[in-house]
Amino acid sequence: MKIVNSLAILAASALALALAAPHHHTNQTAPAIATLDALLPQFGVVAGTNKDSANNCQGINLAGKITAIQCQCPPDRTAFLKKLSKALGAGKVSVPDASGEIHEFKIRFSTTAPAGDAAANRDRATAALTVLQNFDGLFGKGCPAVSVPNFQSMQGSGLRVDRQLVPPT
Repeated sequence: MKIVNSLAILAASALALALAAPHHHTNQTAPAIATLDALLPQFGVVAGTNKDSANNCQGINLAGKITAIQCQCPPDRTAFLKKLSKALGAGKVSVPDASGEIHEFKIRFSTTAPAGDAAANRDRATAALTVLQNFDGLFGKGCPAVSVPNFQSMQGSGLRVDRQLVPPT
């Protein structure tokens, strides 16, 4: 799977956002899960969709190509939103790699900017993808961006899209 490519894109996006002047304040208190749920689109893929003989399931990339993903991806939405809320309260995602080195990614997620604010939506999607790609508590151990195509789209365009992109068979 192309998790490494997704992580490289995410790292570049995170670096660019970290260097840019902030558009919105970073919440230092953990936002309510209901607030996060209202501001983020649905994932766009259902975990376990179209499992194949190699125990891979289906995600979709930005070009619309079906891509193999781990069948547990995306994670349970409530569990994901809880981890996102905790990370936002800290203002960052901190995860160790296999050797124990800590990797930190500063994240922003405005809960006060309007739902149609493109810059805020890009920040929201980037924060969500950062948590998702490190979901299992180790650097790069989580779900790839292709398991949440609606977040990928929102990160690129700043527009919220709620579509089911890989229909279960």
